[in-house]
Amino acid sequence: MILIFLYDRLIVVKDGHVTFGFLLEYILVLALPFYPIILFIFHFFKVAIFPIQIYPPITKNNISEHENVLHIKENGSLEVLSIKEEHLLYIQSQDNYVEIHYFKDGNYTKYLMRGTLKKILKDFTFLFKVHRSFVVNPHNIDELIGNSNKASITFKGMDSTIPVSKSNYSSLKNYLSTRTNI
Repeated sequence: MILIFLYDRLIVVKDGHVTFGFLLEYILVLALPFYPIILFIFHFFKVAIFPIQIYPPITKNNISEHENVLHIKENGSLEVLSIKEEHLLYIQSQDNYVEIHYFKDGNYTKYLMRGTLKKILKDFTFLFKVHRSFVVNPHNIDELIGNSNKASITFKGMDSTIPVSKSNYSSLKNYLSTRTNI
């Protein structure tokens, strides 16, 4: 309809064709007087019809303040695993699942749940990534064995070891050399 209006008024340039610049200019000239009305209508829709609600930020309740208890929630479920921070050894990734290794009543225990290491690391920032499929609780590391080519970690009260990747070896070694056991 606008093109018909423009052609009707003989606003034709460049070999009988209307250029895009001229088209935009005349649309602006036609719409400019109605700009305050258009602004009022959009403001009315924004405020009265489609109000935006601002919600307070979600607080993470993953760690109980008094007891240092971790609450690990399974993806897509209401089930929550609660472990004391000092009992958690490491978490191993297995596709869309994570296997949590910890001590319960003095016994070594494993628990499999849906989740990712990325989410675990986001929820619990004190954990340390040592391999693409392993995240450890650095407070329970007994020693770092080997060099950057082939390294592994042993835990307090456990005989098995887990691998450490070359890319994470130096940062883990620096962390272990600077930590103090008070």
